[in-house]
Amino acid sequence: RSAGYGSYTGSYAGAAPVSREQAAAYARLMQPAPVDTSDTAAASPTAATLFSSAPSAVATTGADPRSDSANSAGGHPATAAQRLEPRPEVNDCRAPQGSLGRALSVVNGRFLLLEQSQGLALLCLPRAALWRVQAQLTPEGQPLKAQPLLIPLQLTLSAEHVTCIRSQQVLLQQLGLDLHCSERNKVLVRAVPLPLRHHNLQQIIPHLLNKLCADPTIDIALLVAWLAEQLKDEQERWSLSQAVSLVADIEHLCAERVRQEYQTLIKPVQLEAAMAAFDHHD
Repeated sequence: RSAGYGSYTGSYAGAAPVSREQAAAYARLMQPAPVDTSDTAAASPTAATLFSSAPSAVATTGADPRSDSANSAGGHPATAAQRLEPRPEVNDCRAPQGSLGRALSVVNGRFLLLEQSQGLALLCLPRAALWRVQAQLTPEGQPLKAQPLLIPLQLTLSAEHVTCIRSQQVLLQQLGLDLHCSERNKVLVRAVPLPLRHHNLQQIIPHLLNKLCADPTIDIALLVAWLAEQLKDEQERWSLSQAVSLVADIEHLCAERVRQEYQTLIKPVQLEAAMAAFDHHD
């Protein structure tokens, strides 16, 4: 074998000898193609150009280069080091992120510990539950939506109750109650508002009528407050999921009331005394 392709005159064992012309043709094929500086060449970037411009393309989109979407957009699969880098923390889906803060834990079965920007706070769950029922029972410019009962409930009431139903039809409809006087002292309960659906209607309806009979001109706001007290949840212990659901309802239904009566619902937790106690024991 000689130093250059053009002077190659050897042959492989068992193969036909290679002529000088064939060696020269092979050498020409192995030479790199000349660089084209025309406009057409500029419009067709080489592979090296594509790979060198990929990172800037990711940067212009503002995507995180560690994300799968950014890697696919730039044409580079994520490296092992990139995949192992820590991702930003995702907040627990159970924790509300509204104005009341982030739910941490239920304390003593009746209070919810909240993390807020200014520190920790306790929310009274029974009071929040009462606020929710009051909001659900308050007509806002239109009657409450009556929820039809799958099977209408028939009650036997006094003549005074029947008279009260007939005279207070407008008020009862405002509360989403559909009571129909059928025969004599028989009353058919055909629809009730949502908060009443899971309560004992055989007790609630007569108690409500007693209240109306005793005070026929009662203001609807006072009647709602009284009815909410009858319907409030008396559960002794709340789970975290129940508390989080309640907080979400309060933030949606009672936003204005929370702003006005915040201190009656939530109290800050003072940690300074506890932390100072550690200093005294050091």
